[in-house]
Amino acid sequence: MEHKIDFDNPGDKNLINDLLVGASLDEFIFNTIFKLVFCCDTKRKVSDKNVPPRVSLSILGDWWFGDKDEWNKTVEKLTEGYNYVEPDEPVLAYKLAALRWNGDATITSVKLTEKELKIIFNYDDSITILNNAVEDSSWEIWEMSNNCIEDYKYWYVICEDGEIFYNIPL
Repeated sequence: MEHKIDFDNPGDKNLINDLLVGASLDEFIFNTIFKLVFCCDTKRKVSDKNVPPRVSLSILGDWWFGDKDEWNKTVEKLTEGYNYVEPDEPVLAYKLAALRWNGDATITSVKLTEKELKIIFNYDDSITILNNAVEDSSWEIWEMSNNCIEDYKYWYVICEDGEIFYNIPL
């Protein structure tokens, strides 16, 4: 059964933190969106349910690494002289590749507010995703089945039109 995040409820507010802390970045995929795949710590529980072994985070909205002002300077510096339509995208891909292949990129905490989702890694790096949608959704987290295809009747957390909905399987 789908539920809406209540930001006045600490359990709801910490749901994504409880789901993702200890998860490590296993892969990322980029075509028209970025999809990050994490291996989760299946010993962790949320609502008395073990977290799934793998989840995918599809990022559909605005996002960046670290401090926003520093990020803008980095993008400007690394794309100077190029006429990219979307200059952030190659820099985001570079940063994800660096994060993925630097060893063990593990999530140490997740902070969810009404404005943004912030994921902090053990390498003093962070990703911030705005909750305001460019299209319908800003970001989506889905449990991945054994064949790596999302299955909509399992775990999910979706930020849609600035509201966040989740499902924990029975």
